[in-house]
Amino acid sequence: ANKELGNLDAAIQQISNALIIHEQLNSKKDIALDYTNMGQLYCDKKIKDFKKGLEYLNKGLEMQEKLDDQIGIMESLIGLAQGYNDANRSAEAISFLQRAENIALETEGASALQDIYETYSEIYEKMGVYKNALFYYRKSQVLEDSLFNKESSDKLNQLQTQYDVETSKKANELLKK
Repeated sequence: ANKELGNLDAAIQQISNALIIHEQLNSKKDIALDYTNMGQLYCDKKIKDFKKGLEYLNKGLEMQEKLDDQIGIMESLIGLAQGYNDANRSAEAISFLQRAENIALETEGASALQDIYETYSEIYEKMGVYKNALFYYRKSQVLEDSLFNKESSDKLNQLQTQYDVETSKKANELLKK
């Protein structure tokens, strides 16, 4: 929440506190996630401490691989790709994204694929390869629209079900009178 509000120092402090607790609880999955989140914060365009950020991101990936958590590995790889892109190391960024994309395709992670394609677009734009940037931007937008439509449809179905239940309750109450 603090990252979205632009308060990166507070976000780092919160994750540091969470990391201490997760280490005390020996919650390896949460520790790996904390490392990944911390790495992404340090690679943020406002902080730009790529050395520290990439170190945390690599620690997160290493832990996710030991846990064999495919979704966690994928998220760490996306974070590493974004970090390497921010550090102007595009070739390495693309390599991490390719690994993440393979996992996303295997696990049917449409939301992650949308992030991956958006990151590809950013990398290729930064490299000046605008044809590829546009290609991945369009793929990202198609997935984003698809995800939005699914969420909207799910919400509409939920509201329809609530309406049907309420109508049924009221009808039953009227019948009882």
